[in-house]
Amino acid sequence: IWYDQAGSTVFARLEGAFIEMGTPAPHSVVNADNTWIWLNQFRQVIRLDGRTPRVISAPIELQLKNLVSVSDAVATLMDSKYILSFPTDDVTWVYDLKKQFWSQWGEWREEVAGWTRWIGETSVQVDAWGLDIVGGKRGNLYLYHPFIPHDDGQVIRCRYLSPHFNHGTYQRKVSKV
Repeated sequence: IWYDQAGSTVFARLEGAFIEMGTPAPHSVVNADNTWIWLNQFRQVIRLDGRTPRVISAPIELQLKNLVSVSDAVATLMDSKYILSFPTDDVTWVYDLKKQFWSQWGEWREEVAGWTRWIGETSVQVDAWGLDIVGGKRGNLYLYHPFIPHDDGQVIRCRYLSPHFNHGTYQRKVSKV
């Protein structure tokens, strides 16, 4: 842990303060809301609270443990979301920092009739324009906005999955979204 020290040295090491945790995926480290988030060596996503690492990936840990490789994981921060993509396994997990929940993003590919990881790789927020610019996995640039109804010209498909609730009866239930 380093801190800003007044005087001749700009930063100084805070003696006795360290975190015994690293990452096999250096591109998974993101600074968000004055804290750091990263994928650690145990395949857990960690959020640093002060100097205390806190696991935030409990709901998706089984999926993270079953990945073939995590060393190529790449993360970006966009619209208060930590977006973590795994190119080898072709999957993207997203943590909403405000709502504190995980979701999975993907791109529907007609040629394989299935989902692949999200089209984005990196992003930058341009406050002057009020836009997020996304660098895509195929080398293209995209504009991100929650109200844009397409993804690189393709209609955005949504799929909501929920756990089973029987509410004490096995009769049909209707859900209003």
